[in-house]
Amino acid sequence: MQNKIKCILVDDEPMARKVLQKHLASFDFIEVVALCKDAFEAQSVLANKAVDLVFLDIQMPHMTGLKFKDNIDPNIAVVVTTAHREHALEGFEKEVLDYLLKPITADRLLQSLNKYLKMQGPSLEPSTAAPQQKNYIFVSVDRKKIRVELEHIHYVEGSDDQVKIWCKDKAITTRRTLSEMLLSLPADRFLRIHRSFVVAKNKIDAYTNEYMEVAGQQLPISRSYKIKVLEALD
Repeated sequence: MQNKIKCILVDDEPMARKVLQKHLASFDFIEVVALCKDAFEAQSVLANKAVDLVFLDIQMPHMTGLKFKDNIDPNIAVVVTTAHREHALEGFEKEVLDYLLKPITADRLLQSLNKYLKMQGPSLEPSTAAPQQKNYIFVSVDRKKIRVELEHIHYVEGSDDQVKIWCKDKAITTRRTLSEMLLSLPADRFLRIHRSFVVAKNKIDAYTNEYMEVAGQQLPISRSYKIKVLEALD
């Protein structure tokens, strides 16, 4: 593809914009030209820049995403992003390209991009869509950067402004929030199940609707994450 797909991200939640921007950075055929916190910022961008694709949150202050969608060029493709499943039908009635339920994973995002690409050419295979991910991360511990192999991580536990990374043979504590830690972990390999817990998918020994068993520990699945967790595992 000679020209990159130019997109904007419209969401009033800074972390949601950051997560989606991080995922999109893995694809060299797409360019994020602006991050917008509401429909008014987005409209200003569209008035001054050529945009092919809009990732659009529904619930925003001043003007909802779907109301904004009614007022933009119909040739611009729109992918709805929301934490609320009940908006799906309304979104598709507005003829959006796709509907992404938060938290958005890289695999699910790839499906949306392939829908867009099918209008222009062949779809992408996951193995060629993005560069190979690193198998490790670095975290700060006592003024040092410690290398942690992703394969060694069983789960991550968050508390206030620090997280504890539970590995095969040790626990590593670093000062950052769990949401910040999640940005460093591949979305296709790790799953948030609770405001305090992120688990490695390949370390899950068993699960029910209420909890998971990981490395001999029983970790709770919170009500707010239950539907997304069960969908990801099914």
